[in-house]
Amino acid sequence: MIWIILIVILFYFVARPAWRVYKAYRDPQKAMEDFLRRNGFTTAADSASGEAPRREKGRKGGWSAPAPRRKKIDPASGDYARFTELPADPSAPSATTTETSIEIESQTIDVTWEELPPSGN
Repeated sequence: MIWIILIVILFYFVARPAWRVYKAYRDPQKAMEDFLRRNGFTTAADSASGEAPRREKGRKGGWSAPAPRRKKIDPASGDYARFTELPADPSAPSATTTETSIEIESQTIDVTWEELPPSGN
């Protein structure tokens, strides 16, 4: 009699929650596989069974890479522009000797504070 009670307790506290966890994991996974199968994508179960989806059946080579795009500007057109370094202009102000002045302003106060009397607790 005690063994039957222990089996019932084991089922109620171990096997039943484990089954619920398994179902909570498996149900969304099955729903996603069904959705993918209905819309023509390959699922892991289909790949294992060798079943090909609708989209791949329509193409002989399966999915192919996108066609390469041609360039908008022909590389042969245009002229080569030679670059020459210009000498520094001595009359222009130097960027390294720039002085910066900082003007410190007084703090603006827009609220006046008043002390509260201490509470008599």
